[in-house]
Amino acid sequence: GLGTSSMTVNVVDPDFKLPTVAKFTLAVDHELPWWGLIATAEYQHLSVINGIRYSDINMGAPTGTLPDGRYSYAKNPYSAPGSSNTTFWNRNPSFSNTILLSNTSHGGSDNLTLSLKKPFNGTWSGSFSYTHSRATDVNPGTSSVAYSSYQYRAFVNPGDEEVGRSNYAIPNRVLARLSWQHNFFGDYSTRVSAIFDGHSGSPYSWVFGNDAQGINLSSRSLAYVPDGPGDIVWANPTSAAMAGSFWEYVNGDSSLRGSRGNIFGRNHARAPWVNQLDLSFSQEIPGFMAGHKGEVRFDVFNFLNLLNKKWGVEYRADFPLVRQLANYAGVCTVVNATCT
Repeated sequence: GLGTSSMTVNVVDPDFKLPTVAKFTLAVDHELPWWGLIATAEYQHLSVINGIRYSDINMGAPTGTLPDGRYSYAKNPYSAPGSSNTTFWNRNPSFSNTILLSNTSHGGSDNLTLSLKKPFNGTWSGSFSYTHSRATDVNPGTSSVAYSSYQYRAFVNPGDEEVGRSNYAIPNRVLARLSWQHNFFGDYSTRVSAIFDGHSGSPYSWVFGNDAQGINLSSRSLAYVPDGPGDIVWANPTSAAMAGSFWEYVNGDSSLRGSRGNIFGRNHARAPWVNQLDLSFSQEIPGFMAGHKGEVRFDVFNFLNLLNKKWGVEYRADFPLVRQLANYAGVCTVVNATCT
């Protein structure tokens, strides 16, 4: 008899162009009247001309629209995910995922940096800077494999050209550097330096923990954050018993609280602020030949963590930067055991 296997195919748009961006930079330097300080202001704007986009062109037509506006591709869109609720009900069964690599012109970034610099004066030098930035993209390009790059992202509708906050967006960063030098032994320099890096934590998205849209992907559909207790029905007594804890957590998290009644925005949550300090000590020594010098160097990376294991730690959500809010168990607009 006929087999039931299907092929996975990766294709490239014949008009695909290598990634291209347009970048504009404007900077101003000014020497201040104190201690030889140099102040700098720099603005950089980047616009995507040809970005990357991965899409599955064998999803088939949606089978329905869920109450929050997203599409479902399951046989019964209002029922809970499961083996009896076939995914990709309208796709061409001769093929599995058919991933198309094409271009997008959406996305970009803006960066503003303000800095002060004390040039080396024979003994010490230093600098301090603050950068504020924003960055958006369609696909973060998390893999060298087509299907992996397609699936390792959070979305509302996987087939849409959705622009969201980039995985690599760091809105606030403070950098400070201080270096001291002295020649204790002839013309062999002794240097001590410190570099501080304080920055916003990595972004992440709240998602449904299961396959909410009938696309064979769990933990990828951005979660709908219920507006209040009357907005959802708990799927079982065990879940209902945790309702108090659920609402306490939602109301205690600023990103979830601000998204109530809406689908959570991609990467609209953020890990805690990160402070890290690196130290370096170096000593020049005689080389093997006349006029040559060697150097002995000792570096301590993340010195704050050496002092306290809770300091200098950078937290990240599970790859691809997602956390599970709840599982989707169907919609109460039809006869559904969940709702009775």
